[in-house]
Amino acid sequence: MIHLSAVTAHAAPYGVSSVSLELGAGVHVLLGAPVDGVAVLLAVMAGWIRPRSGKVLVLGSAPALSRRQVAYVPLEPRLPPSLRVTEALDIAARIRGESTEPAGRRLASLGIEPLADRWTHSLALPEARAVLLAEAVTSRARVVLVDEPRMEMDPRAERALATVLRECAAGGRAVVLSTSSPRDATDLSSSLWVFSVGRLMGTTHATDAAILPAGAHRMRVVANDARRLLGALAGEPIFARVELDQEVLILTGSDPMTMAGAVARAALAVDVELHAMRLDTPALDGMRRAVSDLAPARRAPGGLAEIPPAGLP
Repeated sequence: MIHLSAVTAHAAPYGVSSVSLELGAGVHVLLGAPVDGVAVLLAVMAGWIRPRSGKVLVLGSAPALSRRQVAYVPLEPRLPPSLRVTEALDIAARIRGESTEPAGRRLASLGIEPLADRWTHSLALPEARAVLLAEAVTSRARVVLVDEPRMEMDPRAERALATVLRECAAGGRAVVLSTSSPRDATDLSSSLWVFSVGRLMGTTHATDAAILPAGAHRMRVVANDARRLLGALAGEPIFARVELDQEVLILTGSDPMTMAGAVARAALAVDVELHAMRLDTPALDGMRRAVSDLAPARRAPGGLAEIPPAGLP
């Protein structure tokens, strides 16, 4: 259903580089933090971001030609203003070429039917995301894309989330989630695609991820001039390791607060603007290490990685 070949894409300050993969029916997770580019890749599949290079096919066509059959739930939802939720759902159905159904019935799939008569502009962020998700799973879209499914999500919808997504996949749909939470990833899918700084490291399964060891403190830093910042930090004794990967600094050390302070001082000293600075969670770091140790057939250093589409939770 989804084919990516050597895709490079960017949405400042994050991006992905030379990603190749195949996704069929089932629930799949793109696992990584924002700096790893998983949300960017999801937007590429949705047709919201055009890749700089490479090939993207969704349901056999370019994403722009497949939009009626693709449902996308980003972290920042876009609902038409000045409409009731029921009206917005009716418009979405007509755009997809589907017959309209009672909004209450569609929203009931996630337990949010009380939102039917609300104005779209009155919805809180978690409510708006839940409405978009309900539209996605009750439509006839063959591809469902959800960014951070458990972040900023209405609690009523969150309770039904895992069951609804599995039902979508069992009906032959491709469900693709992006998340930075290994716990959410393993709860929602057994097919995990692990990313690091914009590159696909490889694949693993929930059963593998459950026993991953904790890792050391690693900090990822995005700046407007990462190379200059690298030079300023290279001699700092508090860092056990300082690396540069695709314009993202990867720093290893024992004290996160001291590391953050050193980065801030160095950026000020060399007049570099910091865009993002975050710590890897030990579980995510451990998962990356586990994937890097897998047999070549399960890794993706630049070639095609594939998990059989039947791998449902």
